[in-house]
Amino acid sequence: MWMVMVVSAVLVAAACAAAFGVGIRGESVATVGYGLRIAACVFTVVLALTVVGSAWADSGAFALLLVGVPILLAAGSLMAKGNGRRMTAVLWVAAVLMLGWALLTGLGLGMFFLGPAIVMLAAATASTLGNQSHAVAHDAHLS
Repeated sequence: MWMVMVVSAVLVAAACAAAFGVGIRGESVATVGYGLRIAACVFTVVLALTVVGSAWADSGAFALLLVGVPILLAAGSLMAKGNGRRMTAVLWVAAVLMLGWALLTGLGLGMFFLGPAIVMLAAATASTLGNQSHAVAHDAHLS
């Protein structure tokens, strides 16, 4: 299980570095946010598949709930369409709930889902910044 935590830390660092690199190259903030959403979803599914076997041996059918909630939150944030305030609100709710789930179940499997929650928070932040930069550009166009 320590190996899973090390891989999680490396993946969080890689996702944040990739987002920073894309931002430096001049990609839009919305593109960075969408990339982070995809990374969080893939990261969550890979971790869930990695730990579900040991969780099933330990907790039985309850393991499906333990890994299912983060998967549903990640998939829900990935299915949110558009770049508006509603999508940003959905993304923030999913990120906060995933972080809350990771902290609530932190003594068990929750610690493994802390990494995807951090990436999801980064995606929500990028989405918020994208909305703000779009609003500033729109206001400048009206002037």
